[in-house]
This record gives sequence, structure tokens and C-alpha cells, in this order.
Amino acid sequence: MITFRDKLRALIIPACTLVAFDVLISIGAEAQMSLQRPTPAIDPVETVAKPSVPMEQRTSSPPALAGKQRPLQQIRVAPRLPEGSGIVSNKLDLLDPDAIGLISEAKGGFPLAMWEGTAWSLVKMLLPRIPAESMSAVLRDLARRLLTTRAGVPAKKPVAASLLALRVERLLAMGAVEDALALIEITKGARRDKNLARTRVEALFYTNDNAGACRAVNKAAQNYKDLYWLQATAFCRALSNDHDQAALIADVILERQEEVERVFFVAVDALAGATSEEVPPLKSPAALHLAMMRAANIQIPPDFVRNASAAALRVVASAPNAALETRLFAAEKARLSGALPADKLVSLYLSIDFTADEVTRPFWNAEENWGPRRRALIHRALAAERVPRAKVDLLRRAWQLGSERKSHAAFVDISAAIVATIKPSPELNGFAIEAARTLFSGGRSDEALAWYALVSSDDNNTDPAQNAERMLWHLAVLADEKDAVSLTSEQLKEWHKRHQMTGDLGSLRKSMAFFALLGAIGKEVSPELWHSLLEQPMTTGPVNKQLNLAWRRNLSSATRSARIGEAILFLIVGGGEMGFVGFSLSDAVYVISILRELGLDRDARLMAIETAIAFGL
Repeated sequence: MITFRDKLRALIIPACTLVAFDVLISIGAEAQMSLQRPTPAIDPVETVAKPSVPMEQRTSSPPALAGKQRPLQQIRVAPRLPEGSGIVSNKLDLLDPDAIGLISEAKGGFPLAMWEGTAWSLVKMLLPRIPAESMSAVLRDLARRLLTTRAGVPAKKPVAASLLALRVERLLAMGAVEDALALIEITKGARRDKNLARTRVEALFYTNDNAGACRAVNKAAQNYKDLYWLQATAFCRALSNDHDQAALIADVILERQEEVERVFFVAVDALAGATSEEVPPLKSPAALHLAMMRAANIQIPPDFVRNASAAALRVVASAPNAALETRLFAAEKARLSGALPADKLVSLYLSIDFTADEVTRPFWNAEENWGPRRRALIHRALAAERVPRAKVDLLRRAWQLGSERKSHAAFVDISAAIVATIKPSPELNGFAIEAARTLFSGGRSDEALAWYALVSSDDNNTDPAQNAERMLWHLAVLADEKDAVSLTSEQLKEWHKRHQMTGDLGSLRKSMAFFALLGAIGKEVSPELWHSLLEQPMTTGPVNKQLNLAWRRNLSSATRSARIGEAILFLIVGGGEMGFVGFSLSDAVYVISILRELGLDRDARLMAIETAIAFGL
């Protein structure tokens, strides 16, 4: 294949090199940064930032630790500005720009003094370890609130060091692109830094704002000459139809092609009109490379989704240069890891065109063709159904298929919004258990408790209602913040007796989990009941992986000393390093008790519900 760059070399005269601009000189010492290495970045913005997406609705009351904090006048932030609704993004007159944030304590964030007493060296070590993906909605929400709260900086942070860069990089890695951009916007004029500038450009490319990204590239490339900026400059030149300059830059970069995604060269040629029958494998493409592929209409390989980052998955989910199945797989995977809100996946599901025959027979051939397109079709049928009993029948059939195809959890997560549209009524007593458990799993505790209130009502004493009340009672106790759900020693004994009738180790594990979770949320279990567990073997099967004693010791120390930011950071990082296995029961109980001690009672209860469901309760 003769590329555009080959033709250019044959036609252009040596004098053409005189027009090469400053970015072509010196790719020496500054070019040592590998494109695969995540680098935080921000640069002053030139346009008004888009509003940040609202924080998840799991925010707790502010931590009740004010008595242990330093007086606010000593904190290195300006006085609090008047609050409006939603995220606060006012630029503050700060002594240190790292103290800015999108939310205050009153809006679901943490106290201004959350880093008081915490060493910068510890924050610098742990913050990059905040997981980009997490199965726990509670931990994801805590991470976003920690990263977007405005607060004083950690002790002994060097003036040249950037806490802001670390925060923005983690938000971007988590797929919280809008939050990252909103933080960048309120740093306008605060500092100019290569790494900060790069992250800003990456965030703009992730949101498909090529014009804004290229304005930032043209400005930053005057000062930064490494490989990333050369590639970004070449792309922006190509977008402005200056293909000669783009090709010249690409030729310079070719000398170090082993450090560059190969798709960069294919995209430069494609934007100049050349064609290629082959898309090179993608290793760790930056947002820049995904933007180049989109602009050049280069198809995203389906295999890329398998190991793509959370932020990249969000891009692929809406990419016109990806096949529908690829987009759906990316969206479902991004949702599962918490990088994509449920409503975004639902919107994608509902945007798909189906044939009239498919719409009338959503479950036809689903057993053989259980893929994301089929799940989208079924979800569309569920959303369109208006008769509650018919909707319940469709849900049950969908959940059964999901269980058989090992995708039950993912489908239940998405269908929680559908279940929430079904009003609890005595005619649906038989659906109460499934409805409440689905809503509890989706973090919709209030709606789940409405189903429990229905089946526990004195006026609703049918057999299905009584059975549902027994099966949901333990979850209702854990979720109830107002102590409206009855919890007596007799009820607890009855629940325990019913679970022990099976006599297997699974029932012992469930009783142990429930008793421990009750203690973690401040509901004590009698010594008599704890002693009854000793009648069974003192092992519960394979020992779960647990976090080490150093983690517990440091978390305990941070909590006792009211170092709130540090304690939350330990919780998030510890949970992330357990991966998709999740906390062991012992660690989960400890985490819940820590959340309560920090004053985060709602988060503690949500974590208790997550743990209970994970342990089969």
C-alpha cells in the first residue's frame, strides 16, 4: 500500500523542511514518557465547562466529627460560597489550587478538614490506587465524593506537587469524565503543567470535543515537545486539512514507532484519504487515539472491549465507528464496573431499531441468541408493557434466562428501574420478594421497603404476604434508617431457628453474616444466639481472602484520630484491591462499623445490604 506519507516524500522538495514548526525539534529528554503510562493532567480551560454529572443518590449525612477537627479558619481554603442546587463549581480564591472541589460537606461531600493530620506522602502513595472499576456501588460513590470534595490539602504537601492532578487522573480512569472536566474548569489560570495539560486534552477527546481539545493542543504544544504532543499536533493538523504537516510529524514519530500505538499512523493516512484493509491491534490507546479512529472512521475491533479501561468503554459505547454488538458489550461492561450510569445503558437499549417481528416476539429464539442485542430487545418490551401483572411475567422470564446464561446479576441491575415503576399492591404479593430484593440490590432501599411495608401490613395477612414478610425481614432491618421495622429478640430467634433447620454450613454462614451485620450497624445480638452458633463446626468452608493487619491498623488509627479523608481512602483502596471477590465477611463488618463511626450511617447501611445479598441473605 502506498500511503499519503509515501507520496508526500516523493513530491516534496527539501525546502519544505523550512516550514516545519517548533514541535518537530527535540524529542529528547522530554520524550521519555511512555504513552501507555497513565499521566494526570490539567491545563487552564478557555471555554465554560459543561455541568458535572450529579453525584449518585447514595450520599450520607456529613460526618459528625466536627469536634475533632481543626478550626475552619486554619484550613487553606477560602470561606464557603453560597450554595445552589446540585454540584458547586464556583472558582474559589484559594491559597492552594489543590483545595478546590465540586461539592461541599453540605452537598454530600466530606468536611473541609478531611485531610487534617494526614501526611502528603501517604496520600500520594494511596490515591493512585483508587480502583478504576468496582462492583460496589457504595465504594464507587465514596470514591467520587472523596475526589470531588473541596477541602484543605494534606500536611507537608510541596507547593509544586499536585493533588489536583491525582484527583483528576483517577476520575478520568473511573470514567467520570464530566467530573474531571468540571474540576479542570475551576482551575483556570491556577497552574500550568504538562501533565495537567495532557489530562485536560484527554478528557476533551473522551467527550468528542475535538475542537476544544485541538485549541488546547495548539496552545500547549508551544511548550511541550514529547511524543504525546507530537501525535496530538499531527491529529489536529489533519483535522484542519493540513495533511502535509501531519505527515511530516508522523514521519518524525515513525523513528520511535515501538512507543506509539500503530493505529496512529493508519489514522493519519486515513484522514488524508488513504485506505487500509487492516486495523492494527490496540494495546493501551489514549483518548487521542480513540478520537483519531472515530474521525477517520476506523472500526474499533470487538476484541478491544475485553480489556479496555473504564473510560474507553464509555467511549466505545457511543462510538459510531463500532459495530452495534461491540457498543452494547462495551456499555454493559462499563455499567457492570460502575463507569456508566444505568440510564445511559437503558437509553442505548431503547435507541436500537428492531423489526416489527422482533418487537412482537422479544423472547423468540432467545435461548440460542442470548446476547446484548437480545437483552436490549427484552428490556424494550419490559419498558413498553403497561399492565403490572404482564410486566411481572416478562421480568420473571427475563431473569430466568439471565440465570441460565450466567448474566443474572447484570440483568437484574438494569431491570431495577423497571421494577421501580411497579406500584406495590396486594394483588402482587407473590412478586414482593423478587421486587424488594431487586430494588435492594440496586440501592433503592426506600422503594424496596415499600414492598416490605405492604407484606407486613396487618391488613395484608395472606399466605404469600406472610411468606414474603419472613423472607424480607432481615434485609428490611438492615436497610431501615428510622427504626420503623420491628426487631425483637423473639423475631431474631425465630429467624435463626428457621435458617438452622436445614443444618448445612450455608445456613450457619448466613446466620453468622446477619448477626455480624446487625452488630456493625449498632443492633446487638444476644450472647445466647452467638453461643448457639458454636454448636456447629467452627469452620464455614473455604476461608475468604482478607485484607492484612496493616490495613486494619492504619484504618483504625485514621478513624480514631478523625482523619476522615485518610480513613475513606483506606476503605476505597482496600475494597479495590480485593477486586471482584469483594470484602470478606470480617472485613465488610469492620468497614461498616468504621463508616458508622465516621458518621456515614447511610453508607454503612447500604454496605450492609450489599454484603447481605453477596452472602446469600
